[in-house]
Amino acid sequence: MTIHRFFVDEIQSGGVQQVEGPEAHHALKVLRVRENDQVELFDGQGNVALAKVVALAKRDFEVAIESRAFEPRDSDGRIHFAVCLPKGDRQRSVVEKLVELGVDSLIPLHSRFTVAEIDRDNSERLERYALESCKQCQRNRRLAIRPPEKLANLEPIIRKLRDSGGSVWILHPGGHDAFQLQREPEGMRLASQQHLFLVGPEGGFGEDEVERCEKFGAIRLGLGSRILRVETAVAAAAVLAQTFLHTPHSQVER
Repeated sequence: MTIHRFFVDEIQSGGVQQVEGPEAHHALKVLRVRENDQVELFDGQGNVALAKVVALAKRDFEVAIESRAFEPRDSDGRIHFAVCLPKGDRQRSVVEKLVELGVDSLIPLHSRFTVAEIDRDNSERLERYALESCKQCQRNRRLAIRPPEKLANLEPIIRKLRDSGGSVWILHPGGHDAFQLQREPEGMRLASQQHLFLVGPEGGFGEDEVERCEKFGAIRLGLGSRILRVETAVAAAAVLAQTFLHTPHSQVER
């Protein structure tokens, strides 16, 4: 039997807790929860609780907390993406893949060929997509949606990450083959404990944009001989990132 999950701002350590707002509306009007149903609460910070519905009202319901634990199910602040988002519903797909694959934060990125402008309404929609995906994939810490940023303004972020021992990868045709990276000198970067991936728009980054990022310390990375959609590139790079984090130092050629 499926246990429905609901987001709350804070989980009590015990006793009875009220669930209200959009989550309560969805539970009462769409899912039709009933008294004595088992549900799960999560607060987006990694905490999760098993609870039982004990009272229903028109606009909210109450649950009795039965157990509470810290289970973030992400990469603990180590994988970050800056993405030139596509238009429309494809943004949902990008966010879903990032959440499902354990990415910690997303910076909506603007480069020369970006087609989608991200404003406050867009940011709120991205937050909603991230929350919905967390509920679906059993992740308990939310994907952090950062303020939109121009590619040209990423220099401080790139330098800070590199100076702290992290790695910055800019996805671009002709870059180091991601699938052969362990055999190259840049394979040493696989052992980094933080990774930032820069993903361009459908038209890609301009060559001068890539070269500028390389001057700041980014490494050009290719994902094969085919041109990928943004959401496909994001998914492939996120899987690579998880592989990087789980590559033992002894397996990285020096």
